[in-house]
Order: sequence, then structure tokens, then C-alpha cells
Amino acid sequence: MGAAYVDVTIRNPADPLRSWTGKFLVDTGACDSLVPRTHLTAIGLQPRGRREYVLADGKAIPLDITIAEIEFEGEIVGGTIIYGDDDAEPLLGVTALESGGFEVDPRSESLKRLPAVLLKACRRRSKTSSAHWFRLLPASSAARAALRRTSGLMRNITWPEKVFCGSLPILAQVST
Repeated sequence: MGAAYVDVTIRNPADPLRSWTGKFLVDTGACDSLVPRTHLTAIGLQPRGRREYVLADGKAIPLDITIAEIEFEGEIVGGTIIYGDDDAEPLLGVTALESGGFEVDPRSESLKRLPAVLLKACRRRSKTSSAHWFRLLPASSAARAALRRTSGLMRNITWPEKVFCGSLPILAQVST
């Protein structure tokens, strides 16, 4: 698989007019996003803490972090941003990616919008030995019908499937 890139805008939440836009490598192996320190400083962001990160070679290093708005593909999410070296390649981490409702399509090497944002993985209450995992879906019949039309994986699902998240009953799609 090659690399997927996306245009991302990092915005200062305290001063939304101050932002920086760049081409980010989508890194599904990174939890948080990374931006060169010079760009974060230029838009008025200051480090809010330090966190230890493990590099690809297994070495753990402490890095400065901050919080910012992350905008890509028409979605805005809040997230942790790592202060990278000034020559570092900007990275879009999996936390921002999933918060925006996207995954990477390995065939096209591009972002793919998910039909519904995963709220929480749940197990079906069952006395059988097989466990089933679920993706939460819209409860309205019109939204479910739209999902069936756009997703071949959902065409044969019987609605609603009642499962429980703790004690909360929900409607869900069985995920194998």
C-alpha cells in the first residue's frame, strides 16, 4: 500500500482566525497528529503538556503536545497535536481520522467516509458462546434505508437488531 495524503487545516481554538493548512500524511499507526513546531507557534498555540511516545524503532521519547481544531474533508474535530521538529512531515493520526468518521481505503489510497461514526463497540447479551460486535446506526427508518442503499454490506440486515451497551438498548448492525 502506498501513502494517503490529505489537506488539513490546524486552527487555534482560542483564536479561530489563526490557522495553518498543509498536506498531511495519513498515518493509521499514529494515535495523535503531528505538526512542525514552527507552524503551531505561528498560529499562537503553546504546549499544554508533555507525553511519552514510542517511535517506530521502539524508542520512547517525551514530546510537547497541545490541543487544536483539526479540519479535513469538510469535518472539524478537536484533537491532541504533537509538536514535531521543524522539518517533520505533518501526520494525521487515527484519533482525528476516526473522530471525523473516516477510514483509509487501501485500494484507492484515499479517505473513505464511514456510513456512521462508531460510538462504542458492544457485545450482544447472549447465552451462546459466540460473541457479536456491533456498530451503532441511526434509529430512524429513513436513515437506515439510505444506509442500505449506499452500502452493499447492509442490504440483508433485518432492522432493528436490539442489543445492549451496558443496560442501554440500541439499534445496531452486526459486524463480523
